Amino acid sequence: MKNRFSFFAAACMAAVAVALVACDKDDSRSVELTGRIASYYGVAHGEGAIKVLNVCSDGEWVHWPQVAGLDYEQGYEYEVRVRMDPRKDLEGMMDVMFGYDLTCLEVIGKVARHTDDCPLASWDEYLEGREL
Repeated sequence: MKNRFSFFAAACMAAVAVALVACDKDDSRSVELTGRIASYYGVAHGEGAIKVLNVCSDGEWVHWPQVAGLDYEQGYEYEVRVRMDPRKDLEGMMDVMFGYDLTCLEVIGKVARHTDDCPLASWDEYLEGREL
């Protein structure tokens, strides 16, 4: 009888552990993207100015937050492949600028040059126009 109870308890604990791991990591909502990162930081506005990356992805210029695993240097354009993961700590919040984290999967290319085709404002332009 004691062995049956121990087996049942162990089986229940294993099932709970599997369920917790499955709920914690939902890779089905993760997405892989490629993008060309401009050679200078951009600025996004929310509850103040935020330093971001200006990125051309799928032919459209957008803002990305910092990318984990990418050692970004101004003055270089990057072609990268990243994974976008939803931020679980922000689920249900509506007024969040970036509801996802980005992780660098691969640096496809890095070239020293100034990005001249990005229509988005740069961080330096924002600082120059700001009254301190």
